[in-house]
Amino acid sequence: MSKSDIDKLVDIIMGEAVLKLLESDAAISYDALIDQLRTSMHSETDPQRRQAYARTLSDVRAFKANINQQDGTTERPLFSKDSILLRFNGDPPGSNDKKH
Repeated sequence: MSKSDIDKLVDIIMGEAVLKLLESDAAISYDALIDQLRTSMHSETDPQRRQAYARTLSDVRAFKANINQQDGTTERPLFSKDSILLRFNGDPPGSNDKKH
């Protein structure tokens, strides 16, 4: 499997883990994501996907450690459901300006 194939698989696995958290209405945090990835990895039988899970876990842990080191916290949510604002074109929702 080439490096780009592994990178794609890591992205897919990350997306699947986040979707599982969203579907279960669980809190979205680094720790919750790590737990979900670990749980999914233990039930995975495909060697390539297990390798990608290990890399994904390593990447998330490293990113979390870097964030925590920068701001001195031990846990930081990935996002808050109350603060999400979807923007597709840079304008806030409800803008009546037509772009076409």
